[in-house]
Amino acid sequence: MTYQGEAVTEGCVIFTDNVRGAAYVAPLDANGKFELQVARGFGVPSGKYVVMIQPPRAMPSMDPMKNLAGPSGKKDYKNIPTKYRDEKTSGLEAVVVSGPNNSFDLDMK
Repeated sequence: MTYQGEAVTEGCVIFTDNVRGAAYVAPLDANGKFELQVARGFGVPSGKYVVMIQPPRAMPSMDPMKNLAGPSGKKDYKNIPTKYRDEKTSGLEAVVVSGPNNSFDLDMK
């Protein structure tokens, strides 16, 4: 996963199959790569998917007093534009074919 040619290394990629009502989520690694998994291992069913990218979820502090302060210090993920965070607006699609040789070069522009 890249944004303007640069690897996006935080967050997750979500493949959604609206026909089957299924979604598959994979974290991005330090190189912007991901592997989708199902209960039986790697890979997802063949088909056409809408793709979106979500930034990492903010984890609450272990200090309850800091949680009362609100979202100050929240990181702004400019390398994941808002458009790509929603399946209705991302415009990214992927077609998964049967077999282990699926590779996707997804670039947010």
